Amino acid sequence: MAYPLISMSYVFGMIAAVLVFHESVPAVRWLGVLLIMAGCYFIAK
Repeated sequence: MAYPLISMSYVFGMIAAVLVFHESVPAVRWLGVLLIMAGCYFIAK
């Protein structure tokens, strides 16, 4: 159960890229982040 939650590091990395480095992130990558978060939600549930 813990191993798939490692993918949350991609989510935190992208949030840090936006907040810290002021990078622009395309909508397709935000969709990917939402899919990762949904998958982690279903695994943790």
